[in-house]
Amino acid sequence: MAVKTSAGISSSSVVYGDSNNLDAFQRLRVSEITSLANISQHVHAWDGLIDVEKIGTGDVVYDNPNSRRVLTTSADEDAIICQTFPRSPYQAGKALSHGEPVLTNKGWVNIEDIQIGDLVFDGKGQLTPVTGVYPQGMRDILRVTFGDGIYVDCDKDHLWKLLQTSQNTHPGKSFVLSAQEILDKYGSTPVCQKRVKIPRSPVLEIQEKPVPIDPYTLGVILGDGHIQKHGSVSVTSADPEILEHLKCDKLTKRKSKYGYGVFGLSKKIKALDLNGKVAKDKFIPNEYKLNSREVRLSILQGLMDTDGTVDKRSGCAYYCTISDKLADDVEFLAQSLGGEVRRRIKEPFYYKDGYRIYCNRAHILHLRLPFNPFKLSRKASMWKRKNNTLDKFIYSIKPIGRSLATCIRVKSEDHTFLTKGCTVTHNSQQILMTFANLTPEDNVIKRIGYFSSPGSLTPFDDNKDGLFLESSNGVMSINIYKSGEVVESTSQADWNIDSFGAGSVNSSGFEINWDNCQILQVDFQYLGVGRVRWNLVIDGIVLPFHESLHANNRDTVYMQSPDQPLRWEVRQTGAGSGSFNFICASVGTEGSINKLGDSRAVNTGNTALSFPLSGTEYAVLGIRLQDGKPAAEVNHISTSVLITSNNKDARWSLVLNPVMTSGLTYTPIQDSSIEYAVGGNQYVITSGTFFYNEVITADIVSISPFETLRKIGVAIDGTQDELVLGVTPLSTNIDVFAAMNASELT
Repeated sequence: MAVKTSAGISSSSVVYGDSNNLDAFQRLRVSEITSLANISQHVHAWDGLIDVEKIGTGDVVYDNPNSRRVLTTSADEDAIICQTFPRSPYQAGKALSHGEPVLTNKGWVNIEDIQIGDLVFDGKGQLTPVTGVYPQGMRDILRVTFGDGIYVDCDKDHLWKLLQTSQNTHPGKSFVLSAQEILDKYGSTPVCQKRVKIPRSPVLEIQEKPVPIDPYTLGVILGDGHIQKHGSVSVTSADPEILEHLKCDKLTKRKSKYGYGVFGLSKKIKALDLNGKVAKDKFIPNEYKLNSREVRLSILQGLMDTDGTVDKRSGCAYYCTISDKLADDVEFLAQSLGGEVRRRIKEPFYYKDGYRIYCNRAHILHLRLPFNPFKLSRKASMWKRKNNTLDKFIYSIKPIGRSLATCIRVKSEDHTFLTKGCTVTHNSQQILMTFANLTPEDNVIKRIGYFSSPGSLTPFDDNKDGLFLESSNGVMSINIYKSGEVVESTSQADWNIDSFGAGSVNSSGFEINWDNCQILQVDFQYLGVGRVRWNLVIDGIVLPFHESLHANNRDTVYMQSPDQPLRWEVRQTGAGSGSFNFICASVGTEGSINKLGDSRAVNTGNTALSFPLSGTEYAVLGIRLQDGKPAAEVNHISTSVLITSNNKDARWSLVLNPVMTSGLTYTPIQDSSIEYAVGGNQYVITSGTFFYNEVITADIVSISPFETLRKIGVAIDGTQDELVLGVTPLSTNIDVFAAMNASELT
């Protein structure tokens, strides 16, 4: 059985790329990010991504530049299989520790209490729905502390969108790392050039809602007002300008020098539950905190004009209150408007009869804002806007033990949501697959999904493992296989969330046409028996259509491993012919793969290899996966070449899948998925994919830019990728020692 490779289709294992427009839904990696660009990669299903296996007389043809049609002939058992390579390690959802708040349209909600369908704010300040909630059990927790004193407790795999500083390699660019990767790369207390930052808090975009009291007026009352239990209000102010801005039925002068009665607000004060609140009990009602930018700014200005101050020398703005709740609320207002707040506690006291007498402790808030927080002219004129960034620097990241943790998935375009202090943070990942013409046909099986056949491909149901959507003999179904065992097979009429018009459940009212282009999304919580949700994405809206539940109704896990390739199949089972189109697959993975697993090293041994013929490319050393271990992942890290002969005139190369006059003989590494081969002058390379091809100008050359260059995989039919070091003498005989290093995940 041969691997078919037609124009535009290569049997190479991996392609890389970037995309800035992927949502973060699922948990699959096809390959690691190779740049510092924000987000992810976009993987197209052609030109080097897919391997194609031909069974029978099938062929692959192009319909247009943007899709590929897989076509079978009328022969029974004629089939074509296409899939991505290599398989890559699944990563669990990125989680926050229980107790960490998430900002919703109703205020702060602890992450463990978030539910699917809740509306949360994203990194752009817009509301976005929660589309998945994944309890992660007990996790190792890291505390990430920022320069403003805010800290967030998250698991070590939680993702953070980082911005380069001016001292870093790529100033101004963003990239994404897990909490553990930040700790490993920058240390527990990053300083100077190692300090990284996350984006500033966004300005929340909230539709304006009516409020009972003018927001500036309420701010002044909370600052310099006195509220009686029955709701009557008075204010004390020496600034006529403040009094001019108050909105009420009537303002009357009191006997005290600066006292004024404010009339017409008592019922509204009671409705806001502010009646009788003294200085240490005051707060800002939610109606004002979760309102438009204009409302939030106006109430903040009322508070700052009364209890706010400006440092005459620096122009910095400060706010002071003895109310714990009001301090929290002012802090939130500033953060919700794109600002940063640094907070400290002051314990005022005085001496009486030789004893220290403490007063109410005060909260001092230093507000760093992109706008003037004062309306009062004498204060506004002294305020100075600083040019320094409002982005949040990471000051420390330290382990604090273990805790229950939960991951959520949101639909936001930029993959983010807001946690404590309006801090921008990431969520999990996605996989999307597009296709067309999956309409059921007689004597034809069509499959698309996240699955493979680790064993024999004929018949290719043997050892099938994974999740896929199937069109077979007039019926659409979803299927889950474990080692060839059918765990679940449910036809469209019996889908339990939405049958799209084919059965009794049609919750969306949408009727699908399988002839048209569709986007399949499979959201699976891989805990061995976790929930599997099947979705279609229609015009940007995720429509779930079936949910598979396996906990407490199976005695084994539903899938051998979450480590599967993306795969398309079409198979002819009788007379006729069948075809369908696959267009592309997008794999979003915010953050690089954790560098776990074992390092492996191979070398040419204690005796130098001699290569005599000038201009001839000789194989020196090769590595590949062992036969029967296609699920392992191998990354080539480095190669070293040492020339011991007097003549140093040579050229080295790295060649993928070379054609040689003699095949190398491979030896397995013990307790590893890798095997290696030592070459010699009888192994001449005639062709192959040359990654590097450079002249050697020193005794020893260490070649090590390859950690993300190349992953070594296995084709559908089991043929192993072979990565070979080649050396070419440029004049006379050379004597060479060589070594190669790789990491593997099994």
